[in-house]
Amino acid sequence: SMLRYGADLLGKVRGSLIQGSIVGDSARDLATSITGERGAMGVVSRDEASRLVRAEVSNAYGIANQKAMGRAKEKIPDLKKTWIHVGSFDCPLCSQLHGTTREMDGTWTFRSGRKTYTVSGPPAHPHCSCKTIPTRAIR
Repeated sequence: SMLRYGADLLGKVRGSLIQGSIVGDSARDLATSITGERGAMGVVSRDEASRLVRAEVSNAYGIANQKAMGRAKEKIPDLKKTWIHVGSFDCPLCSQLHGTTREMDGTWTFRSGRKTYTVSGPPAHPHCSCKTIPTRAIR
């Protein structure tokens, strides 16, 4: 059915991106691997593929960052995480999160349109350039 097809398609795309990342392909090469008639998604524009690659790479960075900070918390128990909005664009979603601190396993909640989202860290949306940094109280 449609859900299974979508899951299969997403699996093929992720497989292409993971394989390309392992062998060191550039973002352009990764985007090319999922575009055109032979790509995992069939006919997809380069812009759509580039957007997907950016989102996946950003998400992978965010997950790796969260894991690294979690390992650091094992050595520094009072370590927390702080959301940092990076860049000159005044993002209406991320600006409100800038400088807010959470426990390492904490989350941030924000509204976009009619929906409410809960995230454990950036990216909060496509093209999000925010980061979380480890912080601790000054004694």
